Amino acid sequence: IENGSIGFEKYCNKKQGNTFICIMHHENGLADMCNMFPMKFNGKIYGVVYPDPIDMLIEQAGLFYAMATNVLPTFAQQKVEHSVMSSEGEEVNMIDSKIAQQIIAYRVSSLTLSIMALESFLNSNIPNDYTITRSGKSINKSEIELKFSIKDKLTEFKTIYNIDSKQYQDAISNIQRMVNLRNDFVHIKSIPNSKNAMSDGLIKSYETIMNSDLSKHIQDVKKVISIITEHQAAHA
Repeated sequence: IENGSIGFEKYCNKKQGNTFICIMHHENGLADMCNMFPMKFNGKIYGVVYPDPIDMLIEQAGLFYAMATNVLPTFAQQKVEHSVMSSEGEEVNMIDSKIAQQIIAYRVSSLTLSIMALESFLNSNIPNDYTITRSGKSINKSEIELKFSIKDKLTEFKTIYNIDSKQYQDAISNIQRMVNLRNDFVHIKSIPNSKNAMSDGLIKSYETIMNSDLSKHIQDVKKVISIITEHQAAHA
């Protein structure tokens, strides 16, 4: 669509078929094209432009991390349920359970979205005609996307684009630790016949997510994406 070519209101309440290709002309003579979803709010129609999914996930991962770090200084003083004293006379203020939940949930969300961004990037950048042979069987792009772990994909990209970088290898090692942690939360195991509501493994996962430098992890994801992109350009 272009300016003045269609009415949107009738599409705002539809449940399908209401995404549009929108061409926006600028005074300098250039034009931008995007996919847009119309929404009506308070009598006005707004257009939601669909973002690049990788940029969206990375951006949101950073936002969730920022929210996780801001929850405590913002709400802690008003949300202390009670306090306990340590053997050395230190007062420990026990945060309201809902606030504690937010602190951890934002961290888990940040971790999960950053890994999603990385895997989305890897899947979309495997060359369409790329194949490998394992145990005498040819494996194509679709099978790599579905069956390979993130670690395997990152390793395969070293072959695809001849990446020989210590930065890349160091980032892979750090990312793999975070992938394992993400998997711990995504695939939480049940605890049969346990008097403790949490397994030792889950407690360890909580401890790890609280101790992890998620800002560095997000930077490692960005670094890997940047290194692959640079090597892609060199092979173009």
